[in-house]
This record gives sequence, structure tokens and C-alpha cells, in this order.
Amino acid sequence: NDAGSFAISNPKNFTVDELSNLFILDDETIKVFDQYGNGKFYFKPDFAADKINVDNGNLIYINTSQVNIFNINERKPIHKFENFPNLEDEKIVDVIIKGKSLFLLTQNRIIKYLISK
Repeated sequence: NDAGSFAISNPKNFTVDELSNLFILDDETIKVFDQYGNGKFYFKPDFAADKINVDNGNLIYINTSQVNIFNINERKPIHKFENFPNLEDEKIVDVIIKGKSLFLLTQNRIIKYLISK
């Protein structure tokens, strides 16, 4: 395989942004490709992510207890959320951020949190 650092070996999840950039969660690394499949950059989050999504120019990556927001243009994390009140023993399944609201989907319910940016 001649893809080097951008070779895909264990993909878990992927998403596409409004500019047709492709984001692949590959094992413990997030790899970013342009619309033609050329590798742009990659990074390893500070926790093992289970899922990724793009919203409003930010990459959101999550696991069952944490949410991180990564600014795509600046290529750096900008918010990390963990230790959510009222989450109890539930696990995070998915996340959507709309305006100043963070919606967590668990196995049993949706929980809304207000966030400040």
C-alpha cells in the first residue's frame, strides 16, 4: 500500500463536511481527505473516539462518556465535555450541537445541556 500515513487500516466511522472533505475515524486516528481522496492532515484525539460528525465547521468526536469539539480550520481542539450531570450510568450514543445547546443521545433518552462558547 503506497498511501503511507493516510492508509486506512481499521475504519470505525466517517463523515463528510460541506466542502466535501472526508473525515475517517481509523482505529484511534482521525484522517482527513479532500474531495479527491488526497490526505490533508490527521491527528490522534486525546481519548479513544467511537464516532465522529461534522457540524458548523467543527469536527465532533465522542465516546461513551466524552465529547470533544475540534476546529477544522485551526486544526485544534476547542472544547472538551465530560462528567455530564444527570448522565448517571448511561452511555453516550450520539451528539448534536445546535447553537448553544448540546443534545446527548443515550440508550434511553435525549438530554439537553446549555453550553457557552
